[in-house]
Amino acid sequence: MLYPDSTEWLRAFNHSLRADDFVFFNDSLVFGLWHRFLYRSTDSGNSYSEADQFEGARSLPIRAPDGNLVVGYDSAIRPAARSEDDGATWTVPDGPDLALTPIVLVVIPPTADLPEGRVIGAGYGGIGYSDDNGRTWAPTVFSGG
Repeated sequence: MLYPDSTEWLRAFNHSLRADDFVFFNDSLVFGLWHRFLYRSTDSGNSYSEADQFEGARSLPIRAPDGNLVVGYDSAIRPAARSEDDGATWTVPDGPDLALTPIVLVVIPPTADLPEGRVIGAGYGGIGYSDDNGRTWAPTVFSGG
């Protein structure tokens, strides 16, 4: 892994990860995704703890409009997991079943028409969306296939 704004390389994992398998949220919070395991570092990617891994992730996390993290989740009925503590713990919210496993998540910021913004997930099962920061999901016309 190459640190941002640096020429110094670091071997952070014993696994092979591509550069796009990492996301940096601030000066110290970094996530790496490897085979449905999301690894969390709170020290700029210098170390990753086995205790800080989340199994079942299908995407890198994004920051929802409410400031919490949302990640695509490997489930036949629950499309996402949420974290309210910067990824220290993850919960899979209750809600209507939706056969969607997002591998890409995108955030639309709040507007007058969408006061809480919108999280859109695309992947296996099509495209779905959440208007409540990833708590519940709804299908789109591109869902179900």
